[in-house]
Amino acid sequence: MVRSRDLDSPYQAAIERSLTTIESEKMAKAHYACPECGQSILVIGQNRKDADRRADRYEKTGRVCADCERKQRQTDYRAAAAANREAGLAPIQSGSDAQILWAEWLRHHALKDLVAAVAIVAGETDYPEEIHDAETQRLAQNANRLVRALGPDAEASRALLAIAKKQLSASWWIDMRGGDIGDLASSLKQHVREALRPVPPPEVETATILQPPQPTVLIADLSWRNGVLVAKLEEKNEGFIQAMRILGYSWSAPLWQRTPFAGEPADLLAESAHHLLASGFAVRLHDPAARAKALSGAFEREGLRWITGGTTTHAGRLVVTWPRHDDFYDAARSLPGSRYRDKRVSVPAARFEEVLDFAETHGFRVHKSALILIDKIRAQLAAGGVIDVPLGNAEPVIVNLPEKPPALTPVVTDIDPDLVD
Repeated sequence: MVRSRDLDSPYQAAIERSLTTIESEKMAKAHYACPECGQSILVIGQNRKDADRRADRYEKTGRVCADCERKQRQTDYRAAAAANREAGLAPIQSGSDAQILWAEWLRHHALKDLVAAVAIVAGETDYPEEIHDAETQRLAQNANRLVRALGPDAEASRALLAIAKKQLSASWWIDMRGGDIGDLASSLKQHVREALRPVPPPEVETATILQPPQPTVLIADLSWRNGVLVAKLEEKNEGFIQAMRILGYSWSAPLWQRTPFAGEPADLLAESAHHLLASGFAVRLHDPAARAKALSGAFEREGLRWITGGTTTHAGRLVVTWPRHDDFYDAARSLPGSRYRDKRVSVPAARFEEVLDFAETHGFRVHKSALILIDKIRAQLAAGGVIDVPLGNAEPVIVNLPEKPPALTPVVTDIDPDLVD
């Protein structure tokens, strides 16, 4: 039989009607009334019993006729378009009226799933630890697909969401209708990279340059961009590379960058500036507040040793993070239940007492995400109870076995003549 998905528009509907007519002449028929408009709906079955059974099921489930279904679909499309306007999204601009309306509906549902996935990756919503229903499973799968496509960086996921909201072509959303969150992320991955690529700051007055005790022409640019600390030196210098690594920066040509765990931008910039000045480099700061704090030394240190709440592959666990120049691997792996994955050591959240002792001993700071997870575990433990289960007086089962197995006596027999070669 020719399937509708194998047919090309505009002849698809006509051919389907012809096939339905041909088949209906050979098969049993039944009818039921549309619950919306009362129109009689034809149901075709393999035989009379099958046709009646289908009609009864369609009637009980409230299945409407094709005309009412088309009207309901148009209502849903318009509601989705209105919801997009309320969310502050610009209307889709390219395509026919029908394509635009359909694309608005597709965009509404795709962005709804993307927003939920980004919230999980960013730690704003708890990662589903247990799958209780299909919806929870779908949310977890979307978050995993997003991480596989862009990595665990929350900034990348937020950038993807912002870029997806700006897609105003009806054909783009229609082409994406068969994909999932991972396909959407992969299609916009290059745009995300460009959005996250730091832009060199504009040239500023020389008054913003801070010099170390021994003035130098090696001037490092420090700036803050979209939640990322950015540093740059115009020439290659091993001392600068070492300083960047100690501060936890990573190279992303043509700049060094680092996403901090916590802290205000001015404090973070001033802390990096102080370290570079102590290493003998001049620093150009573009933030007046950071410059003032660097000059006065009155800034709050972020610290590079952290206990954080895990996401994605470390969900429900406490993650131990330290800078490259430190080595706490053996100490962290000695924690009960620890494991090493994705270049990080994590510990079950239920072991928070041992983790907090570890943090106090080795000078680690505890991030807000870890405190939230610890409070959650404490609340679960407090809400529970202790059950006193008696052990009873059961006697152990003793199996009597001989101390020495009995000896076997060999029996010598002749070879059967039929078996002799």
